[in-house]
Amino acid sequence: MLPHRENLPPWLLCRGEIHEGSDIDLIIAGDFRERFFERIGRILELTDLPVEPLVYAPEEFEAMKASKNPFIEEVLRTGIEL
Repeated sequence: MLPHRENLPPWLLCRGEIHEGSDIDLIIAGDFRERFFERIGRILELTDLPVEPLVYAPEEFEAMKASKNPFIEEVLRTGIEL
């Protein structure tokens, strides 16, 4: 079970066309206690799919939103809420 929060659902970012080297960009904000790279490893262990997870604590995600981080703005604008 992933420690995501109801008010911060996982996001899927889809860009361009699917090709052989495509992966799934998955953005998750949740109550993670691990370091950033350990969080990513935790998600990668759950699947054999070509996933590129970005895993944030809620405070990190909210800070990036508040600072108008271009990547997070794109996720919120064009991503698919799961």
